Amino acid sequence: MAIFALALSILALFLGPLLVVISRRRRWPLDLADGFVLVSVVALVLIEVLPLCFEAAGAIIIPLALVGLLLPTVMERLRLHGAGKAHNLALYFGILGLCIHGVIDGAGLSLFSDGGQDAQGGGLSLTLAITLHRLPEGLAIWWLLRPTHGRRGAFTALIATALATLIGFGAGSQLAPVVDASLLGSFGALLAGALLHVVMHGPTPASGPKRDSRMGALGALLGALLVYVVGSVSQFHPDGLEQSHSGGILDGFLALSLESAPYLLLAYVVAGFVHALLPKATIDWISRGRSPIQAIKGLAFALPLPICSCGILPIYRGLVGRGVPLAAAMTLLVAAPELGFDAVFLSVTLLDGPFAIARVVAATLLALLVGIVLARWCGRTPGVVSAGDAPPEAPEGPLLSRLTAGLRVGLGEMVDATAPWILVGLLIAAFAAPLVEKDWIGLLPPWSEVPFFALLGLPVYVCASGATPLAAVLVAAGASPGAALAFLLTGPATNVTTFGVLTSIHGRRTAVLFALLVGATAILLGIAVNIFLPTASTVIGAEDGHIDMPTGTLAWTCLGGLGLLFLLSLARQGPRVFLRHLFSLPDDPEHCDDPCHSDSHSHG
Repeated sequence: MAIFALALSILALFLGPLLVVISRRRRWPLDLADGFVLVSVVALVLIEVLPLCFEAAGAIIIPLALVGLLLPTVMERLRLHGAGKAHNLALYFGILGLCIHGVIDGAGLSLFSDGGQDAQGGGLSLTLAITLHRLPEGLAIWWLLRPTHGRRGAFTALIATALATLIGFGAGSQLAPVVDASLLGSFGALLAGALLHVVMHGPTPASGPKRDSRMGALGALLGALLVYVVGSVSQFHPDGLEQSHSGGILDGFLALSLESAPYLLLAYVVAGFVHALLPKATIDWISRGRSPIQAIKGLAFALPLPICSCGILPIYRGLVGRGVPLAAAMTLLVAAPELGFDAVFLSVTLLDGPFAIARVVAATLLALLVGIVLARWCGRTPGVVSAGDAPPEAPEGPLLSRLTAGLRVGLGEMVDATAPWILVGLLIAAFAAPLVEKDWIGLLPPWSEVPFFALLGLPVYVCASGATPLAAVLVAAGASPGAALAFLLTGPATNVTTFGVLTSIHGRRTAVLFALLVGATAILLGIAVNIFLPTASTVIGAEDGHIDMPTGTLAWTCLGGLGLLFLLSLARQGPRVFLRHLFSLPDDPEHCDDPCHSDSHSHG
């Protein structure tokens, strides 16, 4: 199998230039391949490879995977400071890096195809991931070298990378007998992070036919089908170990999806109706009254907005630029992503009613307190940005046309913004559910749970709906309701991008006060919830991490409808734009339509 995998990986490397030639006239083969490679490699790494590495090496694989993912990005950004003649030198270093990466790929193929990890059912997954990601590597080499060094230079680099892969393969076969499981798991995690970097930052041509998002979506579906087949086949592995990984994760993901689908569909419809029927609050109306009144109006204005953490920042910038008082704007900044209908309904189904009520009350108090206190401390800080980004206006006209327009928002724009977060949240919850039995949260002192999870949520970039399944897993694992609530409060309300935008508009003092106030208030509210709501129930089994599979026609029908909405969103945007809500993925360098992406690059 190892020789066959090696041959396929080298063949995939040389398929890249062929796709470039074909895409000069027809773009769809390139988009199809891009969607397929992006989804299949990311899913294989997250569902198959990293869980096995975690079992072999422990928690050390997390920072190693992050190093593999982020180190190339840091090096690329450092190279951007050079210009002119330095460009060629940077290009040569980049090709050298790809050759070194080829050595690592070859060693990985040798070690994992017929080596120790194959005996545990993980070799097939990593071998597939390594082989598939060679396609964007070949594309990268051709796009970088063909314009400046011609075909001969590009082919020379491809051949050098292939030879480096052969060298790594030979070295790996010599190391296989003496490498232990923990070292192999650590190496696999580093390689997995590098694989994610390559596929998520795959280059795209700056000219040529327009990107075909539908073909990209089709490729993504084919990639997901491949992952499903690999997971299904691995369930029948002779030693049965793989069932605890991909098979269990996919089963848990399906169970959580069935449980959540009816409530998510209802949330999208309700959000559309509210957006259509609730009268639009004017800037003058929001500005009347003292800070507490303005904060309440900002809260009312935030409730019907179909936006998540990413979408609120352009709206906030636009409102401040148009003179909206700080109390109202800050309240809206916190409340809009915290109080989404989808997140509230998910709290009801994945946790319970009392916890959902506590979440709504706590988020409301947090938003109002942040708006009022910051208005008192910082005053009305003049906006220094243009009002280019205005909040979505409520539709006008006859009732039927308003409802139709509202549903377009609820079933369209809101799905586009939240679907990636929901999928990732459900996937993380399914991945973490089997770890419930590890009782790792019990290692934390009881007094530190709430502060720990509140501080954990401050810098991360997470949607409220995507964080809800993870909160359910935390509760099932033994975390207190207050700890889960503290994470749900700080996660959607704050992240590194939020701090950067606040600093650019209001100054560093306001950004620091915002972070301190949100963190401290979330801790106090979490402690209060633990006093009045010491326990909370969840659909995830607290004893063994098993997720009960819902039955019935309604759940499957709603899941089909929700899946259709997500597929339409994927077809509208394409896989890279779809996932850009989660990561800063490059699309077309000269055509960036996503406001969150452009904002992060222009003002981050």
